[in-house]
Amino acid sequence: MELDDMEEASVVVNKKEDVHKYAEKLDSLMVMAFEHLNTCKSDGRLEKIFDTLLWSFKMTVLNTYKSKFTQFVVFYACSLDPKNCGKKFAKTLASVFFDISEPHISRMSAAAYLASYLARAKFLEFEFVADVLKSLVNWCVNYCQRFSATVANQTSLNFWGQRSFENNGISMAAGGVNPKAHRLFYAGCQVNDLL
Repeated sequence: MELDDMEEASVVVNKKEDVHKYAEKLDSLMVMAFEHLNTCKSDGRLEKIFDTLLWSFKMTVLNTYKSKFTQFVVFYACSLDPKNCGKKFAKTLASVFFDISEPHISRMSAAAYLASYLARAKFLEFEFVADVLKSLVNWCVNYCQRFSATVANQTSLNFWGQRSFENNGISMAAGGVNPKAHRLFYAGCQVNDLL
């Protein structure tokens, strides 16, 4: 083993130790956050705190790429008060998904978080979850109907006699599909698929 190999191995060990150290700090912070939320629940302040937590989630976490842990603070708060906080969180995510004024990335993120949340939130009433899913299924069906109507109105025969159409600048011929054009639809479907 040469000196360079030993130095390289030392760097790898240090990185692993750093990762472990940061993981311990993150775990400690999560425990502190959970304890604080429990205190807020006991003091009757959870709903007020949750509104701030929800606003922070929507403004910062919703569009943060590869967020892995932060959302569980919100999920935990929801578990402490399912009837208020739990439902409010799901309704907020669904509202973002349905809101055409929101950027596509926010709408798709909201759908992904909604799927993750509903799949884990055993504390929510079945009827409530079913209503949320029904609204998403209805949105997906309406999307298909709108797209089908658009296609029917814009279909023509091309030079070779094949059916083709132009939809929002996306040319489709002989069954060609551009999934990027329908990513919101796929995000909505994925919520239902995961549950």
